[in-house]
Amino acid sequence: MDAAQFKAAVFCWRDLLYRLALRLLNHSAEAEDAVQQTMMKLWQKKEALNEIENLKSFVIKTLQNDCLNRLKKEQTISRHHVAFGKMQDSTTQILTGNMLAIIKNEINKLPEKQKIIIQLCDMESFEIKEIAEIVEMEEGAVRTNLSRARKKIKIQIMKLQAYEERKL
Repeated sequence: MDAAQFKAAVFCWRDLLYRLALRLLNHSAEAEDAVQQTMMKLWQKKEALNEIENLKSFVIKTLQNDCLNRLKKEQTISRHHVAFGKMQDSTTQILTGNMLAIIKNEINKLPEKQKIIIQLCDMESFEIKEIAEIVEMEEGAVRTNLSRARKKIKIQIMKLQAYEERKL
């Protein structure tokens, strides 16, 4: 695989990878680093990429693994705790009408698998079958995790709305 083929086959997914990394890492610079690291790893293995049946799934899985490894490091974990502490209170966000920020905040609270699944399905419009390949789960398990993630978010939003209605 030469540079032009690599650019057409792998590099074209850079924006998708960045969005997924940002969702997992909650830090834009860290997400950029993860995407760059993933691209470098894939470039080093460019000859073997021709052999891979589902290249898109492989690229996303490579990024996901890199992100999860980054989350395991002590520095990244402590940086995330500081970032979460600085987040606005959800009720303040409701008062300002920032429902999108509330939803993103609730997505960030989900377990890693559910966070990845909801990102790929609802924000990146992947099919359940593709997501199952990426996260290495059965399609039924993906559907179950997606349903549970959506339900958790819905319940939290309903709780916040009920709380706000009581305050009025």
